[in-house]
Amino acid sequence: PTFAPRPDGTPGASRWASGAPGGHDGWVVLPVLSDDGFRVDVFEADNVGAGPVAVLMGPNREQVPLKLHSAWMPSAAGGVVDVERLNFRSEMTDEAMASVPEEHRALVVDMAETLP
Repeated sequence: PTFAPRPDGTPGASRWASGAPGGHDGWVVLPVLSDDGFRVDVFEADNVGAGPVAVLMGPNREQVPLKLHSAWMPSAAGGVVDVERLNFRSEMTDEAMASVPEEHRALVVDMAETLP
């Protein structure tokens, strides 16, 4: 499970959190793989026992690449640091694209166009 804080939430704002960072003002996100396929269940963090408030699942039981990160922090102080960044498009050589299944190539190109 991964805790995802509410963007407008207050850290520690729950009857269980005391004054410590974190708390229950957000969601618990849980990837589930079962015989019925892959899904992601989303629970209110302060009321997990009530069941999921949302279930994300592909209509045809597709396997969705998913990586959840459980380390959250407020916006970085001091603004964005100007450092060299990896550029996905620069990795899209003819050789690399030849290894992508043909039915996925258009998706890879579309994704590359949305990235900085």
